Amino acid sequence: MSRRLSVLAAALLAIWIVAAALPASAHLHDRFGAVEIEIGWETEPTFTGQPNAVAMFLHEVRPRSQAVPLEPGEASLNVEVIFGDKAGTQKMNPVPLEPFEFGEPGEWRSESFVPTRPGAFTFHVTGTLRGRAFDRFYTSGERGAIGGTKFDDVREVAAVSFPEKDPNNGQLQLAIDQVRKTAATAAQAAKDDAKNAKLFGIIGIALGVIGIAFGLRPRRKKAAS
Repeated sequence: MSRRLSVLAAALLAIWIVAAALPASAHLHDRFGAVEIEIGWETEPTFTGQPNAVAMFLHEVRPRSQAVPLEPGEASLNVEVIFGDKAGTQKMNPVPLEPFEFGEPGEWRSESFVPTRPGAFTFHVTGTLRGRAFDRFYTSGERGAIGGTKFDDVREVAAVSFPEKDPNNGQLQLAIDQVRKTAATAAQAAKDDAKNAKLFGIIGIALGVIGIAFGLRPRRKKAAS
């Protein structure tokens, strides 16, 4: 009996170790009527400068049975990607979420794009789902978590770069913009200095002409006493 318990305990420990080693699902879960929604990045963890896409999984939840993937004609959806939360002002134009024929049943994906800044992103999904209007915002990270589920914020690729932590395109553009701004400020200052120098030169010439004019003016003779 003790041997059986030992074997059972060892088996349970092995299952726990394997389960702990598996990556946790990094998608956010939501419900829309009888439809279970799972949404997140196509590839997670998500890094700046790396192509990615919005992935959405749609299944009908039925009592006492497995979830059934929705058919392509049951959803017509678009997604607008926003940098930051739903109040963010940097937005991509909305793109369709299309059934992904090479993915799992019930999977929809957007076209690929490249996140260029780390931080939170929001997916604004609109359209129709089973003939009903659909309009919801899904934000990455803890701020957008639903029932303990979430999808990842974008991380800086330098954090996992090796051997050198090279700057990404966004950082290079910021550096270029700063150099341009500094150069423009210096050019304007030089232009202002040149204008001032020209003005002082004109004033100097005018004063010189006035001085010459006074110098050439005929002097009056003193009256004889």
